[in-house]
Amino acid sequence: MSLGTAVAFGLVFLIIGGVWLLHWPRQGPWMAGEGMTRDRYTDVELGATLTPDEVAAGWHRCPDWDYGLIGPGMIEADACLCGRGRRP
Repeated sequence: MSLGTAVAFGLVFLIIGGVWLLHWPRQGPWMAGEGMTRDRYTDVELGATLTPDEVAAGWHRCPDWDYGLIGPGMIEADACLCGRGRRP
């Protein structure tokens, strides 16, 4: 493969990756679960405190999942044994 071809392939992958990041969902079951945006999830993971409403909805740092942020709508919450992530 020539250098020009390699550069062309690299540019195509950069463009596709950039478009994918621009259209990455800001909310959804990909990680954040129900009721929390991607930005809020990231803020809490980086040290922000959960609001009382988020805690009441079932969001918590689960000891069963190495104190990861777990909440409603996540597969981890269904398998959580500490009980704080389950819906009544």
